[in-house]
Amino acid sequence: VVKKRKLAERHKKETDMIDSTMKPIKDVPKEFFNWVWEEGMKFSRYLIYKNLGKNKAECECTYCKKTGTINRKTIRLRNNEKGECPFCGSPVTIKAKGRMPYKNKDERWFAYIDPTEDGFVFRYFLAERRLIKEENIQTEECVSELCRVIYTFPKGKPVYTAYEWNVYRQRGELRWCPGSGKWNCGNCILYPGNLPQAWEHTPMKYSGLEYLSRNAPDTVC
Repeated sequence: VVKKRKLAERHKKETDMIDSTMKPIKDVPKEFFNWVWEEGMKFSRYLIYKNLGKNKAECECTYCKKTGTINRKTIRLRNNEKGECPFCGSPVTIKAKGRMPYKNKDERWFAYIDPTEDGFVFRYFLAERRLIKEENIQTEECVSELCRVIYTFPKGKPVYTAYEWNVYRQRGELRWCPGSGKWNCGNCILYPGNLPQAWEHTPMKYSGLEYLSRNAPDTVC
């Protein structure tokens, strides 16, 4: 009993310290999530078609949600080719509905920089979009923050501490935990909306990564 109590006290001390570290970190702005779906996940837009015979096909755009009949003599439809939605003009990947799996998932990691007094927090989000092949294509979307890396720069040198959303010490509690490498979030797209201001007080202001993010939002950093 004494052993269990001491272990619980050690765990509480650790989780209290983590909670104190996480408390100042606020919700990211709505603009970040808009950018994730409009720019970062732009590759995940599809035009789903089904042959109707006599050079006709029914098309459904997963981006604008419009459905209509098109003439295949005027619009080329080939499975897995790139094209444009005939309804909204968005770039899409064309998919033959009959050749699609029942469920299709696209995912990508994104990073948001939060400034702190003596550094910044690299916050990693996983965006997932699932297509479910019903009579009409169903779309499910979610964004989950799964990693945080807190950077400070004592004497100009970077020091960091990593945390991840995980089950704490296999005790059934899902919460922020010390980083253990559970999530492979290194290949991510960096949000440029608040850069370089977010890290202008750190050596990262010279990195120029915001230019890559702004001009090539589909390029991982």
